[in-house]
Amino acid sequence: LDFLLKGDPHFTPWITKSDADDGTWSTQAGFEYQLSETYHGHMRCFGLPLTGGKVFAIWGWRNVQAKGKVWNGSSWSEEETVTSSNLLPLYDLGPGMSAVNEGDNVHLVFCSSTPDILYRKRTYGVGWGAEVTVQASVTTTSEPVLSKDGSTLYCFWASSPSVDHIYYKKYSGGSWDADPTDWIDEATDQLTSAANISCYYNKYGAYIGLFYETLTASPYRVKHNYLTPQ
Repeated sequence: LDFLLKGDPHFTPWITKSDADDGTWSTQAGFEYQLSETYHGHMRCFGLPLTGGKVFAIWGWRNVQAKGKVWNGSSWSEEETVTSSNLLPLYDLGPGMSAVNEGDNVHLVFCSSTPDILYRKRTYGVGWGAEVTVQASVTTTSEPVLSKDGSTLYCFWASSPSVDHIYYKKYSGGSWDADPTDWIDEATDQLTSAANISCYYNKYGAYIGLFYETLTASPYRVKHNYLTPQ
């Protein structure tokens, strides 16, 4: 599967799928598929693998609610509203949001227009639960990224409360940590942008890793750090 944006200067979200699994591409019948006819210049689109060949697709743009659809292996569901709150715009990157699956359930974090980092869970066959605040009053460039260790989630973000620091909170047993862990201090090199971070989708071996960028002028540095989930 691949998710793409088509159009210039305004984009609509699409998904395509290959019949081949040998490193070549052969577009499957019924694809490319247009997820929505709504277009915007700052669109973001991505998807999550569920079980049994199912997929959950998410897309959105700044200052609106995110949308989504389920692929059940043979057809698409109707469009659904993924977030209750509007998404925060992040420069030309589109809205800041990240998600992982737990079986057929979906865990989503995103930065709202307030701006707060919010969490929402979709239970397959039931729907979306209430939005929960992970971290309130972050910066307008603090893009959250989400990783998992089984049913335990890790949400990372940068530069709030302190600029050039990277933080995380853990979700376990149905609740998030009350206070963030101040994990990485880049006050010396400085972060290029709080939005330039990315993490493992799930634990690899014994580790959950994070990639981020430092320095405010070229040549920039791409760095990697990791934690060992407890």
